[in-house]
Amino acid sequence: MKAKTLLITLSTLIALSGVAIADEVKSERKFKAHDQQHAPTYMHKKIFSGLDLTAEQRTAIKALMTAQRQNRPERLAEPADRQAWQALMDAPQFDMTSARELLEKKHARQLERQLQAMQLQHQIRQLLTEEQRQQLDSPRGKPRFERTEEGRRAKPQNADS
Repeated sequence: MKAKTLLITLSTLIALSGVAIADEVKSERKFKAHDQQHAPTYMHKKIFSGLDLTAEQRTAIKALMTAQRQNRPERLAEPADRQAWQALMDAPQFDMTSARELLEKKHARQLERQLQAMQLQHQIRQLLTEEQRQQLDSPRGKPRFERTEEGRRAKPQNADS
C-alpha cells in the first residue's frame, strides 16, 4: 500500500512540475513578445509594413537604423551619476543644487536621444516617395493614440458636464 501511495504521489509531482515548467516557458515567451513590440525596430517594421518599399529603400532604411543604433547615447546613467543620486538620497539634508545638476544631465541625455530619433525619422522620410509619405501620413499610418486624440476633439461636449 505504501509503495502504491508513493508511486501515485511521485507521478502526480512529476506531472505537475511539467505543467509548471511549461507555464513558465509560455509566460517568458509572452514577455519577450511584449518587449519586442516596444522595440524601435519593431515599431519601424510595423509602420513601414503597409508601404510598398523598394529593395533599395529597405536596405537604406536598415543602414540608417543600424548607424543610429551604434551612435545613440547611452540610455543608462553613468555609474558616477547613479552614485551621486544615491548619495543625494542618503544625505541628511537635501541639496537642491546637486539635485538640479543631476536632473539637468538626465534631461540633456534624453534631449539628445530625442533629437537623434527625430533626425532618423527625417532621414527615413527623405528616402520615401511623395506617395509613400502621404500614405504614411494618412490616418491609417498614424499611431493609435493620435487617432484617438483626434476623435476626442471631434466629439461634441455634453451640456450636463
